[in-house]
Amino acid sequence: MNRLAGIATVCAVVLVAAHGPAVGHTAQAATPYLQLAGTIPVAGQATVASGDTARAYGSGFCGAPACSPVTLRIGERIAARGIEVGASGTFRAAFTVEEDPGRYTVTASQRAANGSRLVDSAPLVVAVTDQEEVAPEVTLRVLNARRALFFASIRPRRCCARKIVFFQRRLATGHWRTVKRIVLNRNAARRFTASLPHGRLSVRIFVPRAARTRAAASRPIILRR
Repeated sequence: MNRLAGIATVCAVVLVAAHGPAVGHTAQAATPYLQLAGTIPVAGQATVASGDTARAYGSGFCGAPACSPVTLRIGERIAARGIEVGASGTFRAAFTVEEDPGRYTVTASQRAANGSRLVDSAPLVVAVTDQEEVAPEVTLRVLNARRALFFASIRPRRCCARKIVFFQRRLATGHWRTVKRIVLNRNAARRFTASLPHGRLSVRIFVPRAARTRAAASRPIILRR
């Protein structure tokens, strides 16, 4: 019995040694993580366009009342401040990219409640590029010709979500007349009906030119009603 007890004691000591911290070391929290939505970080880098609104997501941060709200910096500029951290240690924030094209470091930081130290995220290197015009790909489908039921969608979604586009039909003169204004949903798409005359018709969706978006139109569709 004493021999078994001795073996159990040795096993317990081995387990404690295996799972306990090494001598002279203490456990440390992981570095808070920062990411910009809509970008794919590669080796801690991301790409955004000057003038765009960037959306930042953070995790592993310290919540109130132990720590202050988060401050976001891009380069030396404070892009956003007073960002509250949730109970799970995460936050969401948005800021406008005002910087000229180049490479910048984005960091999220906060102070402990007593102000004695700073907690910083791992730096995220951002390449800021010039704004580029988007050439939308416009699609129009007929769901029901008799009921004049259609479905329109536009890609990329980011260019035209919740924007106004125009459903048009071609006149005998060859000009296009707007039949209906369509407000796209957040997916840059919409199912809709329209009031159309009977006969052979040619219809399309027209996307007007806007900031960083070229004017574009769907392929005309011929239908008979």
